This record gives sequence, C-alpha cells and structure tokens, in this order.
Amino acid sequence: MFRVSDALKKHAPADVEFVNEKDAELCVLHVVSLDAIPHVQERPDLNYAVIQYCYASAGEGWWNPLWDHAKTVMSYYDLPHSKLYLTPLGIDPIFRSDYQHSGRGIGVMTSGYVTGPGAEAIQEVHTAAERVGREVVHLGPMPVGFKPQPITNWRMIHGVSDLMLANHYRHAQYVSGLRHIEGFELPVIEGLACGARPIVFDREDMHRWYDEHAVFVPECHGEELVQHLVEVLSKDPVPVTEAERTKVLQRFDWEPIVKGFWERVL
Repeated sequence: MFRVSDALKKHAPADVEFVNEKDAELCVLHVVSLDAIPHVQERPDLNYAVIQYCYASAGEGWWNPLWDHAKTVMSYYDLPHSKLYLTPLGIDPIFRSDYQHSGRGIGVMTSGYVTGPGAEAIQEVHTAAERVGREVVHLGPMPVGFKPQPITNWRMIHGVSDLMLANHYRHAQYVSGLRHIEGFELPVIEGLACGARPIVFDREDMHRWYDEHAVFVPECHGEELVQHLVEVLSKDPVPVTEAERTKVLQRFDWEPIVKGFWERVL
C-alpha cells in the first residue's frame, strides 16, 4: 500500500494537492477488508475512490455497497462492476535499474508472514530447495507455522532497504509468489525486473499478469506441492532477456497506471 500511495502522489496531476482526510475533497481508500464498508456508510457525504486489494476472500456481492458510490474502483482483479479500472501494480524505480545475468547464487526468494494451505507456500519451497541443494532467502520475519529443520539452506532478511532487497533479487534465480489466498504478488514483478524468474500457482488471476513470464505449478500443498517444486528447482530457470525485461518494465510502469487512475477520478 505504501508503494501504491507513493506512486499516486508522484504521478498525480500538478493541480492535485494532498491534505488530511478531514480537509479532502476526495479520499482514496486502500481496501483489504469489509471494514471499509461501515467506514463509508458512516459518512454518506464522502467522495472517494477505491484501491481494491482483496476480493474473493470476502465473497461475491459483499463489495457492491462500497463500489456503487465510488468514483472508480482500481483493482488487478477482473471485478464485476461498471466502475472497474483493471490494472496491475507497478515497479518502483530501484528495481528498474540495470540487472546482472551472472552471479545468481540464491536459488529462490520467498516472502510472507504465515505458511500453510490458507496462506503462503513457504515451507514447501524451503523443503524442495533443500532436496535439490538450492539456497532460500526469505523476505520477512520467521513465518508463523514454519518448521526450520533442517536449516542449512535457509536465511531471512527483514527490515531491509529497497536497495538491499533489489540486490538480493539480482542474485536470485527464482522468486516465489505461491500464495493460496489472493494478492497481486508485488515481489514477483519486482524480482522479475531484477532478473529472477517467478514461480506462481496455475490460476486465472496469476495468468492474467504473469502469463509470459512465470513458471506455473498446480495449486496444492504439502508433499504434492514439494514434488512439483523439486521438478522446477532442479533446473536452472530460463534467463530473463533484455527484450523480456523491457516489456515487463513497460507493462508495469507506474506512470501510465497512475495516470489512468487520475483520469477516471477527475
């Protein structure tokens, strides 16, 4: 959300001024749960736009009271609403600088806070990488539910700068976006921009944005998923070429993404 908010400010029209919510003529709501609906209902005079981060986990139909009165609804999901602005998220400048082809000693990078069937597939990536002898670097603290034994191929980075994060991506072969619940998986395109090949679940929402760029595995968990990941990680990834990277940087460019948002709002 901080990345989205920063991009909205950086690429806003010159006559848009950002103020406190109580002084605003328009509020931009970053929505992750149904808590946003009573927030809007308590202020019937509120003029607002929506950045919709979650959808399926709340069930169809719940969101209509929020969307119906919004100026626009920006989302990376193909939502069933007339006000939808369907768009991906973008890549911040630090991840758009030059990347290297060699020296990729990190086997795969993961991210997330919880591992398990209802969250991220972190444990399975670690287990598969251990079996094929690849190192895993995890972005974040020790995930809830993670059993770090054996730990010979595992290390964590937490609270790092974007520069350090980009440097890790530039040394990674794969970046995992294996989340069982919804999400755009921003680390996937940031890692991809740095030359790491994404691994994602074989789902419609993943194919929409990563179809030409990712390795897809069936959505499952436990030993079944480990076996699929062993097959993937036992081979080096197809390198990210300059031509592919150029295409990625164009498609996930914050400037036109944000321009489209402001055009709809204003």
